[in-house]
Amino acid sequence: MDSSLSKSYTLKESVVITLIISIGLVAVFSADVSIGILVIFFSGCVSLNVARRTHDPILAGVGGLIFTLAVWLGWARWGAKIIQIAVVEVEGEALGQLGQLGDLFGGINALFASFAFIGVAVAAYFQYRTMRLVEEDSKLQREELKLQRQERTRQAFEPLFFLLLERVAPPADLFDSFGGSASAPTLIRKSVAAQRLGKMVTIQGVSRDEHVKALSQRYREFYIDNEAILGPHFRKLYHLFKFIHRSELGDEQKRDYATIARAALDKDDLMHLVVNTYTDEGKYFIPLIEYYGLLKHAGGSKECKQLAELNGIRECAFEGARARSAFWEQNPQIKSEIEGLLKSI
Repeated sequence: MDSSLSKSYTLKESVVITLIISIGLVAVFSADVSIGILVIFFSGCVSLNVARRTHDPILAGVGGLIFTLAVWLGWARWGAKIIQIAVVEVEGEALGQLGQLGDLFGGINALFASFAFIGVAVAAYFQYRTMRLVEEDSKLQREELKLQRQERTRQAFEPLFFLLLERVAPPADLFDSFGGSASAPTLIRKSVAAQRLGKMVTIQGVSRDEHVKALSQRYREFYIDNEAILGPHFRKLYHLFKFIHRSELGDEQKRDYATIARAALDKDDLMHLVVNTYTDEGKYFIPLIEYYGLLKHAGGSKECKQLAELNGIRECAFEGARARSAFWEQNPQIKSEIEGLLKSI
């Protein structure tokens, strides 16, 4: 119920209750006392019912007082007859034998005790409401402080993040160590180098371990020729994602910034990234690749996927955020393993 409607509703019924009480009091003092008591009793019941629906503590207290007053008046009205019927024979001077009848109105103490109880109950209710409001206010303050702390963390994080992202510039040209002259190596486009790296997956007639070893040796030669270009590039890229992961941001924010950084890498960069994991230095990048799905946009490259799987990079490295979450739910032990490795970076 809307608050304005609730107030209007309470006001209307309060007017009705007041009229009922007035009629009851008039009946008590000038007409039929029994009817007046019953009318007051009825008004008390109405007040309590309205207070129950509107959650109005003041009206509940008034209704309690009216109800108690009606009970007390009823006891004064019919109590003597009850005692007379139950204790004294109704003969002769029966009423005169009830010297203790005056003690009946000693129940006024019970009336005031009832009023005191109602007052304590109302005070307890207000105290409860106050405590709830204080608790809700404290909760809101904690949430606000948490949001402020997260905002300060984000503001401190973003400048360095975007500075690092600007520094991570994928190389355009690389030295050809696949077919060029050793004495005078020629430059080839990054895309051409990626295609030639992808063809390394086609080694046939060897075991998996021998295949991995052969790939490592062939890429090591290529890496040595291009160390001045690839070394700084992969180190900056590694530290960029390491910076994201070790920040105090929430998990969702970390995923968002990792997605921004991942968007700066094209499919050729991802091929170089996968093959670089065959080196002793590049293997430390694998947990970050898997945790943040850095190979999502390389899923269309059959060679890239085969090279990744050959080196033990799991399927989650090629998935988006939702698919990775589903993968973690189905394979919690893999997530725990990756998180354990990330703690040591």
